[in-house]
Amino acid sequence: MKKAIFTLAVTVMVTISLSAQNIPEADIQLIDKFIQSRISIKKENLTNDTVKKVITGSVYLVKTLYADSSSSAVLTDNRVVIKDGKLIELEDLSTNKKLARLFSLVRKDFTIRTEADAIVFERVLDKLYPLSWSTEKYRQHLLKDGKWYFVRGEFFENKEAVIVTLDAGKRIINISFALEALKK
Repeated sequence: MKKAIFTLAVTVMVTISLSAQNIPEADIQLIDKFIQSRISIKKENLTNDTVKKVITGSVYLVKTLYADSSSSAVLTDNRVVIKDGKLIELEDLSTNKKLARLFSLVRKDFTIRTEADAIVFERVLDKLYPLSWSTEKYRQHLLKDGKWYFVRGEFFENKEAVIVTLDAGKRIINISFALEALKK
């Protein structure tokens, strides 16, 4: 993995340094073709019946892969939704933030009135933002002060979570992510 990343970094540096020089167009095309031959895109449809209950549009996981003769690496994981002919990239769960794009895709008729509804929402989160083997043990959801907390891991002994705020009719009015959503 380190070798693949190193190889990619060297390739990018060479390409950047070459672009600063006068390079014949034919050489640029050959170099671009070489780099493109090392990169592939894997698309996985994440849309299932559970996802359709919560999200409008078709949900995909798109992985950009780099491979050379001795190793390979995943460069990026993107979660995208195709809705009304437009592509919307979902936010990552990495820093404290509102998940406005995810919120914009939640079905207007979806509510979290019961524990069963919370489980459906959690399963959708599991599809969109799968837990790793090391964070699987933290998965839980709980209702606290009118908000649902869907725990996705631990951050310095505190629990990081997707926080879903509901209105009086139990419809979702906000979705955010916090690294220290539930403090120890």
